[in-house]
Amino acid sequence: MNVVAIHMPRSEKDLDIEQIKKVAEERGITQPIAVDNEHKITDAFENQYVPAYYVFDAEGKLRHFQAGGSGMKMLEKRVNRILEENKKTE
Repeated sequence: MNVVAIHMPRSEKDLDIEQIKKVAEERGITQPIAVDNEHKITDAFENQYVPAYYVFDAEGKLRHFQAGGSGMKMLEKRVNRILEENKKTE
């Protein structure tokens, strides 16, 4: 499984890499973080929400989208279900 975080800066102060690292550490984020300075990734997904979670299966198909910080249990269940499905097809 691969996990990548995308940081979407909303203002100039959100571009401070040291601050991004500090917040990631405080929140236990250990995966790579891409900083979407030009909002190219954000625009490609037509994303309007922070935070937003996109879960893709092994074939690159979008399997789940979730916006907002609540509902982490549901997100975890969806990820685990997709991982289990992928194990069955390997």
